[in-house]
Amino acid sequence: MRRTRRLGLAVACAACLWGLPLAGQVSVVPRQGLQFGTVVAPIPVTVTPTNAASRAELEIVGSGSYTLLVTVPAALVSASGRTLPLRFGPGDGIVELWRSGRQFVFQPGQSLDIRISPGQGGAFVYIGGRAEPTVSQTPGTYSGTITVRLMVAGT
Repeated sequence: MRRTRRLGLAVACAACLWGLPLAGQVSVVPRQGLQFGTVVAPIPVTVTPTNAASRAELEIVGSGSYTLLVTVPAALVSASGRTLPLRFGPGDGIVELWRSGRQFVFQPGQSLDIRISPGQGGAFVYIGGRAEPTVSQTPGTYSGTITVRLMVAGT
């Protein structure tokens, strides 16, 4: 069995700056990247969006109506260009409103319209996924980027 180590995805934001207001109403703050940990080929590793230790997590602070788009890579990449396939499916994303705890499940790669009422204060976004190493997966450190776009609804 081959071991592949330190697999992770960083969270990046394409449509806003972390911690800075978008249209004066909302801020987006990364909390942690998606971590698959040590993977033994060819055994897949699944991280659910409810796994607080390993899921990707970001925080939306503020209120308003937005379209959320979480773009995920098809594979992690090593420094030498080797790839490790990833899979994201329905239920691998959760938006949870702060005060009510209400949750909206989504599939990364598909947009989700969300409304955060002024009384909610904000929301958390949790992202899980699955690393699927091949039988001949080369050991090493693999990484990638999850891109998050938060757009004012209707724009």
